[in-house]
Amino acid sequence: HNDYKNSGSNLTVILNANKMVLDWLTQHICNMDKKIGQYAKAHNQL
Repeated sequence: HNDYKNSGSNLTVILNANKMVLDWLTQHICNMDKKIGQYAKAHNQL
């Protein structure tokens, strides 16, 4: 937020925001896959 506020929209800010979103999404998907797998295994869905 401060980077954008200080320098406006530039390529570095956009790339950093993109990386942050992709990292979060990847982590979220990995965690959810594990939880879904644990649930399915516990309920004999696999």
